[in-house]
Amino acid sequence: MNEIKVSIIMPVYNAEQYINEAIESVQNQTLKELEIICINDGSKDNSQQIIENIKKEDNRIVCITTENQGAGRARNCGLNIARGKYIFFLDSDDYLFSNSILEKLFFLAEENNVLISGGNCCFYKNGKHVIESQVLKYNFLEDGLKEYKDYQADYYYGRFLYNREMLIKNNFYFPDYKRYQDPPFMVKVMTHCKSFVATLDIVFCYRWSNKSMVWTEEKCIGYIMGMRDEVLLAKQMHYDELYLTLFKRMYSGWAHDALINALNDHYSAVVEEYIDQIRSCIDIIFLMSNGVKLDNSIWKLPDYTENVGYPKTFLQALRSPQGVIFYGAGIVGERMVRQFKLKYWDNIIGFAVTDSQKDKKDVLGIPVFQIDQLSEYKDTANVFISTSPIFHKEIRDSLYEKGFKNVYSIDWADLKRSSWF
Repeated sequence: MNEIKVSIIMPVYNAEQYINEAIESVQNQTLKELEIICINDGSKDNSQQIIENIKKEDNRIVCITTENQGAGRARNCGLNIARGKYIFFLDSDDYLFSNSILEKLFFLAEENNVLISGGNCCFYKNGKHVIESQVLKYNFLEDGLKEYKDYQADYYYGRFLYNREMLIKNNFYFPDYKRYQDPPFMVKVMTHCKSFVATLDIVFCYRWSNKSMVWTEEKCIGYIMGMRDEVLLAKQMHYDELYLTLFKRMYSGWAHDALINALNDHYSAVVEEYIDQIRSCIDIIFLMSNGVKLDNSIWKLPDYTENVGYPKTFLQALRSPQGVIFYGAGIVGERMVRQFKLKYWDNIIGFAVTDSQKDKKDVLGIPVFQIDQLSEYKDTANVFISTSPIFHKEIRDSLYEKGFKNVYSIDWADLKRSSWF
């Protein structure tokens, strides 16, 4: 057999209805220097026998049988024995869209001297191939070389061809989670490689109707750990778009609803521990300034705010219809308002200052007042002290003496440590 150009790794679990089509879509490829590694992950149906029958006619097929351990471990098992220059992952209920796509991806990677090449995907729904508008972010509108920092997608890793040596050398394996192994794998690999080449061709078809799942405690934990891995990396690498996507995913939509239902039945101290790890990644100011509602979720942010130096009623105070006053019109106050004003501009009454700043008329178009000029708001407005923390106690005591009832200290050091400034 000639040198293997691509190893296709296919985890198989109870896929007798679809496995034949998946394998045939690989066998029919114009690129013939392939190996097809099927990992039978403890199937209880006829999947094993179907693979063995096809294998008799095609010596490029390798079949490994293991106890049920999950798709991530099955893929890792295949990766460890693969011999191809590149790796392609294909689920046993999906299939390649055209007969020439692997050849296209192989030569794209070779000609552009990159470690990853990829394309688009479609869905098989109700007997039709569909490209849905809401997932256009995960498809390309232009081909050519791409920088991952400008792309920041994390779904549908199966659209890509990966250099095997790069994966093995850098220990890029799927995390041992029962759910949500794919996105953290993709983001880590893309972050390492930095760039890739893309085609507008559809790579594979995702069989939507067959993606049903029963939530278990292990799957809840896997999902939460996978999200934690991504959030940490997104903050570290300044992937603001991905960071927002992750929290919007967690705070709304199918993922949020599924987790709420699952956690009702499987909540435990272990689950709570991993949820706490995600809470520790929350950048309150950045998320709120970009329209993410944080106070109605399984992540229980209002309780968490006490632990990061913010008052428990921080979110309610910021959105208060009675208005917000920032005490301090210097650089700290200006930077804080830049974060708040996008969503809460109408709530800002103005800056309050001491006599030493009385010549300042406005900051960012927001009026500056001496504190005594704002006495009419002392019973209703929420005053955020936006100065160096060393002055907070003195200012807070002074404001209380003047009759202001709702005074909050915000530690700028906490905000400054955020990667979003």
